[in-house]
Amino acid sequence: MSPWTGWLSFDEFDLLLLGVIAGAHARIALRGATAAQPGSARLPAIAVGSVIVFAASSGVALWRGFADAGGFVFGWFQSYAEPMNSLRVFKPLLWALLIAPLTNEQIGASPERAMRRVGAGMWTGLAIVALAVVWERYTQPGLFNFSRPYRAVAAFWEMHVGGAAIDAYLVMAAPFAAWALWSARRPLRWSVAAVVALLAGYACLMTFSRGVYIAVVLPMLLLGTWLWQPWRYAPASFRWRGTASRGLVAALILEAVAVMWTGSFLIERMSQGDRDLRSRVVHWTHGLTLLVEPAEWLLGIGLGRLPANYARFVPQAEFSGAVQLAGDAADRPAVRLSGPPTRRILAGQYLLVQRVPLPEHSSYRVELDYRVTTSTPVYVGVCEMHLLYERRCQSAVADLRPGNTSWQHQSLSLNGPAPSAGDWFAPRLGFFAITVFDAGKSVDLASIELHSTNHGQLLHNGDFAQQLAHWFPTAQGYFLPWHIDHLYLELLIERGLLGLLAFVAWTTWLLRRLLRAPCRYAGLVPFLTASLCGALLLGLLSSVLDAPRTAFLLFFLMTFAALVCARRWDSDTSPLPSAMTAMTSHVNGCRSTSAANLLTSLATLKSSARAPARAAGRSPAGPG
Repeated sequence: MSPWTGWLSFDEFDLLLLGVIAGAHARIALRGATAAQPGSARLPAIAVGSVIVFAASSGVALWRGFADAGGFVFGWFQSYAEPMNSLRVFKPLLWALLIAPLTNEQIGASPERAMRRVGAGMWTGLAIVALAVVWERYTQPGLFNFSRPYRAVAAFWEMHVGGAAIDAYLVMAAPFAAWALWSARRPLRWSVAAVVALLAGYACLMTFSRGVYIAVVLPMLLLGTWLWQPWRYAPASFRWRGTASRGLVAALILEAVAVMWTGSFLIERMSQGDRDLRSRVVHWTHGLTLLVEPAEWLLGIGLGRLPANYARFVPQAEFSGAVQLAGDAADRPAVRLSGPPTRRILAGQYLLVQRVPLPEHSSYRVELDYRVTTSTPVYVGVCEMHLLYERRCQSAVADLRPGNTSWQHQSLSLNGPAPSAGDWFAPRLGFFAITVFDAGKSVDLASIELHSTNHGQLLHNGDFAQQLAHWFPTAQGYFLPWHIDHLYLELLIERGLLGLLAFVAWTTWLLRRLLRAPCRYAGLVPFLTASLCGALLLGLLSSVLDAPRTAFLLFFLMTFAALVCARRWDSDTSPLPSAMTAMTSHVNGCRSTSAANLLTSLATLKSSARAPARAAGRSPAGPG
């Protein structure tokens, strides 16, 4: 809800997690201590140690981040260059650690139920995100317009300054589409899961992200290899799924071919792979130059400090704009909107926006109370826009000039085609936007009003009495300083070698444990493994931890997988879901039957070989 509330440091997801954590821990406290569950998790020293070191290094990086930003100052609407960004990047790990005891309790009570709930939750989330992508595409470029440069973001508002939030989520959630197909025993449930799989495939394709394609397909191939052995011996009652699954795979391939051959954007993206990789290597090299002192190599420059330091110290990597509070106690509330410091090519690519309704057939007028020290060109507009891409706008450009009084007033009528709210079943989102159209210029804004011919004044908090509530900054086309586009460099630069090595130790132990008995075929484990492998693969090309929601999901899945595989599985308790249990039992039965048949055949051959020898021993000897 950030585009509606204007919150950056916290959002409604944090409130949800806080409510869950507080309620669950309160229930445990009121209930009192209980006996340990049988087969409770016992993590080895390497796992516990790596988690402790990673958490400690993150805590140190949080403190270093506050220090680098000039000290901690609380604020709901601080930018990514201010102190609260350090807390914003730290909180996913904090939430995951607070939820870990609750997760362990649920696994101890019933591992199968816990895995089923996590799988169902991930599958449901994937379905919701896929439907959000369908809605976004329908209302913006069109469901089947694959030539326009448009990359879906769904409801991942963290991408208002670019990044890979939707990429990371889809990569981690896609294997659970396979889980839903694998665990469905009835044709109707399988059909629903197949529809979601097709929608998820469409969502992945609409990111036009080569990293997503690699990080989804390769783990899926691993997953298919993993599950092939049980599937080979599937009982007759499961055979219909083989035919249906082959049809689904063919449909997914056709989906990808259709996107490639009926539009030009995907082909263009693929053809630019070499160039983009070279520019990304340069970007990574510049990021490493931020580590100067030995302490920075060991402990990092501080959580959330990469954007500010990259924009400050890397040549030609400045922010495309900024917004900050400009009023004081003796003055009226105001905000200062700035363009890029020096690079005129970036002017107009940093906007201050607010969600507004789009009444049909309306014209708009903007009233500004402003203050400038020099002539400053400003763009204002009302656009059909989901987040990053404009569709249809009414707009105007004004050259704001200083006057005889402190505050000046400007009235602007917007021109252009009227934006439309779209269909009732798929409403189109609208933004009011304002930006500075020149480098080295800024404007102080004390009041903004947007008047519609049909609905009157449309803006909330236009006088900034509530600071930046309901206002939301967004970048357009240029996202370089906000992300390093590499998970492991992200860890190294902000948390240092200590944090990076602890994370690598944690993931190495976890993957090794997931790939070995006794939990190798535990219900959700193959799909968890594919999910985590996808995230780690995507991390070679994208940042994952700078978007709090996807960072929390990664830490939660890692913690859940570790606790599941650290349990002592009882021999008489199957952790597999019903479909896999039946199939695996059939596999074991087939193996036992095959082994018995083989032993019987060997015994028969052995008896047949001995019979002639015994007969020869009993026959009379020939003449001497």
